[in-house]
Amino acid sequence: MRIKKIILYFFALQIMMFSEPAKLDKIIYYRYFPIIEDKLKSGMEIQKIRGYCILVDMKCTTSRGVFVAEEMDDWKQGPGESTLKKIDIDLSNFKETFFIGEFRNDYPYFENLKQEILKENKLRKKIEKIKKMLFINDIMLEMEMSRRLYTDYYTMESNYEERTKKSFSDYIIIRTEEISHPFIMDIKNYKPDEEKIELKNLNQIYQYFKNNPYRDIDYTSDKVDEYEKFIEKNININININEFENILQREIFELTKELNLE
Repeated sequence: MRIKKIILYFFALQIMMFSEPAKLDKIIYYRYFPIIEDKLKSGMEIQKIRGYCILVDMKCTTSRGVFVAEEMDDWKQGPGESTLKKIDIDLSNFKETFFIGEFRNDYPYFENLKQEILKENKLRKKIEKIKKMLFINDIMLEMEMSRRLYTDYYTMESNYEERTKKSFSDYIIIRTEEISHPFIMDIKNYKPDEEKIELKNLNQIYQYFKNNPYRDIDYTSDKVDEYEKFIEKNININININEFENILQREIFELTKELNLE
């Protein structure tokens, strides 16, 4: 899929008025959302990209705000170094396929480097846990958006510039067949809390959302309220979206280390 290219120029040396013309360094960034916008047909995909994201209220919440650098910095060039890395996981047998990517003529291409079966039971359980948490987080985000009438960075707002900024970093982007929006995380600047919080009743919450699809209900405020009250009453838990994301990010951070996606 061809994607939009953005070129930024930087001065290599300070240029004084009336000085000789100086050649500028060129850095190319690609708008990446056409690649990550759609749901997967099956399994789990974990990408690690280097670039920047348009943050809204300090969060990279929309795939339309993700831009990937064409190349690594000169001092980082070398075997195995790329602004695009990807792992595909077949959840039926936990076969992991590792890819490294590059851009050619404005298209991203991925080379299959290796495949292996993830045999460790603890690792398999973590992947299943993250899959369930991603699904719950996706539903909760939609509920939050419906309450706050959340708008992404394309929406015209009077305080748009105050609420947004560019953040250059390394990002993890995860997609599964169950979630409507890719989960995006700034992995480079992530610092886990000293104390790890475990989510209780995960399987119960996940099963409830699977059996009562939020996207299938009549989209009225009364129905949404009824849905949320039913969750609190029957699951006996009131999850804050930010707290839930913190727990999810900790799990993803640990998984990327175990999968050597660094």
